[in-house]
Amino acid sequence: MALVTRTGHILLLLCSLVIVSCTSAAHHGNAIHFTTVDFAAVPRGTYQLPPRILTGQSAPDEWQSVALPHVAASAGPSQVIQSLWYRMRFAPGTPSNQATYLYIPRWQSLGKIAVYADGKLIYAPHSGPFWTSYNLPIWILLAEPDSARPREILININRPQNEMSGLSTIWVGDYDVLAWRHDTRRALQIEAPWYGAQIILLMGFATALIWLRKRNEPTYLLIFGIALMVYVHSLEYFVGDAPVPLPDGIFQWMEIVSKTWYLAFTFIMIGYFFEARRRLANAVMLAASAIFTLVTFAYVVQGLPTNTVLPNLWFPPVAQTVAVSAVTWIAFVKAPTKEGFVMCFFMTLLLPAGLYDLAVSKFVFSVENIYLLPILVVIQMILFFYIILNRHLRSLFEAEGARVNLMTRLDERENELQIIHQRLRESDRRQTLEQERQRLMRDMHDGIGSTLMGALVAVEHGKLNDTEVVQLLRACIDDLKLVIDSLEPGDNDLLLLLATVRYRLEPRFEQAGIALSWDVDVATALPPLAPEAALHVLRIIQEIFTNIVKHAKANQVTVSVRHEAETILVAIADNGVGIAATEQLRETTALKSRGLSNLTARAKAVGGTISWDSKPGSTVFKLRLGRSQQ
Repeated sequence: MALVTRTGHILLLLCSLVIVSCTSAAHHGNAIHFTTVDFAAVPRGTYQLPPRILTGQSAPDEWQSVALPHVAASAGPSQVIQSLWYRMRFAPGTPSNQATYLYIPRWQSLGKIAVYADGKLIYAPHSGPFWTSYNLPIWILLAEPDSARPREILININRPQNEMSGLSTIWVGDYDVLAWRHDTRRALQIEAPWYGAQIILLMGFATALIWLRKRNEPTYLLIFGIALMVYVHSLEYFVGDAPVPLPDGIFQWMEIVSKTWYLAFTFIMIGYFFEARRRLANAVMLAASAIFTLVTFAYVVQGLPTNTVLPNLWFPPVAQTVAVSAVTWIAFVKAPTKEGFVMCFFMTLLLPAGLYDLAVSKFVFSVENIYLLPILVVIQMILFFYIILNRHLRSLFEAEGARVNLMTRLDERENELQIIHQRLRESDRRQTLEQERQRLMRDMHDGIGSTLMGALVAVEHGKLNDTEVVQLLRACIDDLKLVIDSLEPGDNDLLLLLATVRYRLEPRFEQAGIALSWDVDVATALPPLAPEAALHVLRIIQEIFTNIVKHAKANQVTVSVRHEAETILVAIADNGVGIAATEQLRETTALKSRGLSNLTARAKAVGGTISWDSKPGSTVFKLRLGRSQQ
């Protein structure tokens, strides 16, 4: 921001230096600086093409000496064209080894200009009489190196008598002496504002494209409007080498109204910069600009003399400039920022610069001075773009900071969740271990523990012989092995459980002389079982097998597994004496059993059902398990 401010000061200083250097009356090297010339004014009926060769009747006979810069005052009605002549004569001299040039910093008039060297036409713009090349420095080759320069130069300006005109001082001399003067003035007076206007217009179109994507950001559309108005208003400083491709009145109307719209858009833009929403003031400013545009356009289309009226409509832009400067300072006082101060500084410069340019155009100041507004508006637009870019980058940095902050918080939250997850897993593991411990204790107490206690009581009272003790201990060992098998990690497949039962209990069947056959459909989708459910299934099968071995007096047992509807059916059939005889036999033993009720309870615990069909010579137990049983 400080760089922008310093750049503005440097440009203004350069303008002042150029003005001083170009108005100096001192001679520099092999060059003549004309500050006094011969002058004559003669009436002419209409605008005419300048003749290629001047004859004795073309140039005036009576001359007077005038000082440059020279201002020719208005001298009559607008219908009469007046021809102004400026004459410069040279004494004979030695030809220079460099090219000789004529350099005129500026001329200004509502008319046409032509330059003659020794009576021959050497310069005449092709523009119309209203939009001339008044702001373009004139740079004409008078003589090649080692050639004699002209003895006389005549400058002819044709203008309406009611219009003022002006001519700056004139230089004639070597290229090395004059080129830097011409190039410096052209850079500040033409090229810098022209290229600045081109760049601003391109940036304006870029912001318009951005606005098409982001309709909720009106500042982009305002920037486009300001850039377009700056470009249109700047055209008057650069046209004149060729005719303007528009009617003079329309072009002049565009140049005039572009000022008001530029100031109206700037007024609204200031509000957005300072975040001060002035809807009523904005509406008034836009309405005033619209009314001014319509009234002046109606004046133009009616064919009225715009060239004498429109240039004098300077009050509305001045009033708008005052309003823009005032609201800028008011907004800055309410919310002071560095950007706001720089904005106030440049907005404050607009009014004196505009009045200064108006004074130059009205010949209050020297015609040789440089217009300041074309330079200031370029700097102002660069400032606008800089502020928008700075705010955009700041928003990006804030968004990036917010994203980094969010990512940091997410990482912290993720770490917290990981810690909580670890704690929950540890808690679940401890809870699972506790549940498994309780299950094992309950199973050991109700299963092996109960059996061993019963056996201990029976042995102590002498109710069991050695063979029965051995069988009881074998049953306890098988029961313990089944408990261990149920603790295999992961879910237990029913087919694997049946294979485990077969492996554990088949030796007892062989010792009892019972043939055990298996009919398992390996293609059947058998459900996995959790450890506790697996132990219940093992105990159901174990108890059925134990009853068959001990009491059924069977010699053939068949185990089959089938898929029926939504269940898995495990069927165990034997050819023993049947359940009635078995229960009667069990009641006579010293060791009591819970019997069928125990089987029913275990099947219910795993979400299944158990049923049986028994008669002498055939008993079938059917255990049904759901497919989704876990």
